[in-house]
Amino acid sequence: SRAMSREPPGSREPSRERAMSAVSSSTAMTEQRSRMKSIVMPAAPLIISKQVFDEILDDLEDGLSKIENPDIKASMVKLSRAELDFLKNVEKARDFLNQILE
Repeated sequence: SRAMSREPPGSREPSRERAMSAVSSSTAMTEQRSRMKSIVMPAAPLIISKQVFDEILDDLEDGLSKIENPDIKASMVKLSRAELDFLKNVEKARDFLNQILE
């Protein structure tokens, strides 16, 4: 199997070290996910009204127009920022609709 993997004969870690590496990698991913969950948690509940929903829709439309703007598309940094802002508005819309369903 070493011939098939094209690795030099002594380059493979012993299986115990590989297992420990996988465990630490898994632990790091779990910690990263828990940090992300704390960031993504929704803010205070939104007031359920037509005006709030209209504002959310306006924000979504504005965000989409920014993403489609050729000046924004020309810069990867600006495009990434516009996409992130748009996704935040999508989250706000999701939270609003979930609140209605509760």
